[in-house]
Amino acid sequence: MRRLALLAALSLAACGTAEKPAPDIVTVEVKIPTPVSCVPHNLPPAPAYTVTKNDLLEAHEGPVRYQLAVGALLEREQRLAEVEPVIMGCRDVAPTKENDR
Repeated sequence: MRRLALLAALSLAACGTAEKPAPDIVTVEVKIPTPVSCVPHNLPPAPAYTVTKNDLLEAHEGPVRYQLAVGALLEREQRLAEVEPVIMGCRDVAPTKENDR
């Protein structure tokens, strides 16, 4: 009887150790666009403008105020000449790492 019980236990234990098939592992490459800055790293930061709003408000004489305004305009036009091509480039192509390749 003991032998029969031992044989039954061993046969049941053998069923649990049957080799299971390995799961199918599939690797899929998914391309996700990653935003990349379109502003070049060598673009200098905005300058410290010499003419401020307070300078214009404190200039009570017309010719002095006009001279300050023209100076401020010239400074800002120079900066715009640096920045506008960058902005146009950013509008033309929204760069991602995927289309930079």
